Amino acid sequence: MKKIIVALLILSIIFSFASCDINDPGGLNIAKTKKIVLGKEVDSVVLKTSEGEKITCEQGTDFYEIFNKVDMGREDGKKHSYIAQVQLQDEAKFFINMNLYYIGNAQYYETRAQKEGDDAIASMERYYYSEMLSGNQYVRTDMERSTYKDEEAFGGQTMGADGSVQIY
Repeated sequence: MKKIIVALLILSIIFSFASCDINDPGGLNIAKTKKIVLGKEVDSVVLKTSEGEKITCEQGTDFYEIFNKVDMGREDGKKHSYIAQVQLQDEAKFFINMNLYYIGNAQYYETRAQKEGDDAIASMERYYYSEMLSGNQYVRTDMERSTYKDEEAFGGQTMGADGSVQIY
């Protein structure tokens, strides 16, 4: 259970941070990728930024070297889907599916993970809304629901323009 939640949280944090700076002209726009051929193992993948810079990703490539140049893409009203297979040390594999939606100032994503050989599915749904108002004030809402087998958790917070915070 803890490993599944850790894997979900890691992916969620990555996608949250990657989507924060949508105006970075040096980033990669992965959202425009059309087709991925599965089943063929490769030694490296070459990514190309919008400026034409080529970045080679290999097994030992530093995560932050790539992460700082990646732009997950943001198209209002579009759905972005990501699929990952994660294996932590010598543990079983986890299969993760994530759908991400952008609607105006809001993001909604749903993540599902399943451990290899296990019927149970862990899921996390997150809604995030942020808007800058006049006078350097902003409002923010961040809600999350997680489920695993018969366990379910909900939490979040809202921040009003007057600075009030409601925690759930």
